[in-house]
Parts: sequence; C-alpha cells; structure tokens
Amino acid sequence: MNLEDGLHSSNFEHVAAILEQLNYTGPVAAATDETVCVKSLRHYNGFIVGAQGGDISFVDGNNIEKIVKSTVSSGNLCSKIQAYTIQVPLPNMSTFIVAVIASRSKENASDVAAQHHTFFCECQSAGINVLSLGSDGAPTELAAQEQIIESTTQYLTYSNNNLDVFVKVPLLGENLMPVVLVQDPKHARKTAANQLLSRARVLAFGRYYVDIQQLATILQDANSPIYKRDVFDCDRQDNGRAYSNGISPQSFKIFSTMALRLIGLIISHCQFYSSIPLMPWKHGTEPLEHAFGWMRVISPNFTVLDARQMIPKIHAVVKSLASGMVNFEGSEHIHAGYKHAFANEKAPTHTNHLCHFPNDEEITFKLNAAKTYATSLAAFVGMHDSPVVDDSELHSNLTSCDDVFVCLNQGTT
Repeated sequence: MNLEDGLHSSNFEHVAAILEQLNYTGPVAAATDETVCVKSLRHYNGFIVGAQGGDISFVDGNNIEKIVKSTVSSGNLCSKIQAYTIQVPLPNMSTFIVAVIASRSKENASDVAAQHHTFFCECQSAGINVLSLGSDGAPTELAAQEQIIESTTQYLTYSNNNLDVFVKVPLLGENLMPVVLVQDPKHARKTAANQLLSRARVLAFGRYYVDIQQLATILQDANSPIYKRDVFDCDRQDNGRAYSNGISPQSFKIFSTMALRLIGLIISHCQFYSSIPLMPWKHGTEPLEHAFGWMRVISPNFTVLDARQMIPKIHAVVKSLASGMVNFEGSEHIHAGYKHAFANEKAPTHTNHLCHFPNDEEITFKLNAAKTYATSLAAFVGMHDSPVVDDSELHSNLTSCDDVFVCLNQGTT
C-alpha cells in the first residue's frame, strides 16, 4: 500500500476495499500520534518532500533551488511526522496506516481539531465507520478533542446527576455516527508512573503516609526538623520542597477523561454495534506505537519520504505478526510497555460475552459501587471523612452477576 501525501482519499479507499473483501461493516478504531524525523528535503514524482504542511510541487528543475532556499530560510523543514492508523478492534487483525503528514512546528488545538475533522470526513466518504480516535493525552490533543465534542449539536448521552457524571458522544457526519475520542491507557500508565518526576508525591512508610496537614503539625513543634518554607510558599527551584503532594493536572485530566470515554464506548457499541464484541483495549494508540517502532527498526533515522515509502513493509511486518506467521523479536526501538501486549495474542475465546452490554440502570449501579470504593480509598488516605468500607461487606451486597469483583473472588469465568 503506497501512501499519497496527507489525508488523501485514495489512501482511505484502499483500506475500505480491503474491509469490503473481508465482508466487515462494523466499527474501526483509529489512532493518531507524532514521532520525530530527520529534517531533509527530497524530490519525488514532481514534488519536494520534507517541508512542513505537505509536499510542494515544482514545474521544472529550475524551481527546485528556489523552493529549497525558501523552505530552509523560513525554518519550514519538517522535524515531526503525524500518522493516522485504522484497525478492526478484534483479535489478530492487522493495522493500516492511512496517512503520514509532515507536521507543522506550531499547531494549536484548533489546527489539530480541523485535521481530525478532515480525517473523519475522508473515512465516512470511503464508507469506514470510525468508532474511536485514540491519542496520547498531550494537552493540545485533549483541547482538540474537547473542541470536536463541542463542534456538533447531536450527541449520544448518559447522565447521572447524583454522581455528577455526564457523558456525551458526538454524532458526526451525514449519518450521525458516534465517534469516541479516547486516551491510550498505556500512555496514561506511563504518565502516572512519571508522577515522581513531576514532584507530585506522597511520603509513604509501609501502610502509613505523611500528608500536608501532618507536616503543618510538625512545624508547630519547637524541635521541628523542617522549616516553614519547606512546606508553604516554597521556592519552585527548591528540590527539598515538601508541598509536592497529589497528582499532576495532566494526569488528573487524562484519567478522568478515560473513565468518561469508556462509558462512551459502551453506550455507543450498545446502540450502534450491539452484535460486535467490545474490546476496550483495542481502542488507543498501541497499533501506531508499533508502527513507529518498526519504522525505527527498518531505519533508525528516517525522513518524511522514508516514512511514507516504508508503509508497505510496515504493513507486511504487522500483518505477519498479527497472524502468528512470524515470532516477535525484541528491539530497543519497540516500546517496552507495548511489546508484551502485541505479539502472540491469544486466540479469542468467549468473545460472545463481550456483546452483552449494560443498560442505563446497570451502569448506574456500577457507578455507585465505584463511588463506594473510591470514597473508601479517599477515606483511608485521609482525603475524605467517610468511613472505610470493608471489601467483604461491599461484596456481600452484590450478587455474582452484579459486579466483576465478586466474579473474580468466586473464580468464575
């Protein structure tokens, strides 16, 4: 599959033809992300490739030098590529890269949202039903997702005023199909693991911890080993600051968004694709991370044109891995957090159970149970005045069919 520059309709029509051959009309999971490339200008089929924003056409060789000088002097050499992938969210299905774009260095949320809208339009024109678009949770991406959600007036919704939960999935295109804008769970895990680097931390001693209130109490003592400026109004350059407690705003936004978007996937699948199993772990940027990793394996330092021309090789490699034809070989270029979940995927069993979706009442019941667990955890760490709830007491109020925790405890499958 040779790619045309940018979000070209022929790229999407090629994937649509493959899905038609497979007789698949269900939803697909899309993803987008960026990766670094080498700054370089190359000519290919009457175009200069490697400038920010896309290829530049030239009439004859006399124009090449002028175009190159203008691009270099204006600082428009591309240093990052953005790619879009499409995957059938079922086991052992290959990934299709449908676009490789020479990213602009300064893009705001509106620019990203406009590009996503173009992607959705091309998919719908080709007859591809995009259910989700995954991203890595970068602030610009999160803001772009919010703009897309607010750009339409038609939504698929779920609300619970008592729990302050309101989910709305935008219905896009002429056919008003749901598109859930999700965060990649493994990117979220990586962000959470990096909390220590952001100085958002809690001092833990076994089962016990020290919070800001306890530090303030220690300050009252005449023999206190810490100083006031170590706790309050501390200098940001002071590495000994003690007020760095809690979670970074970015992580909080990512995790709160993930929970809402999971509910969005459930209600969208239930109403539009109820005959197809929902596999939430298939919705994210993992396929794209593998594609970027294999690009680095083939050519550690690639240009925009290199990336585009590598797509047929990438597709062949990923297809062979997904089908089990070849074994996965480790590489420093493949992200460690993704490698174990990609190769040698187990054969699907009992997927019919994933076609059973909860109704609004059942979702409300699950949310109430989740609130009980969350409140109990907050009480345990001193963030809430509610009593800590014993797990066995909570489980006793749930039947084996009502809660996944009970099923796990009973060893049922």
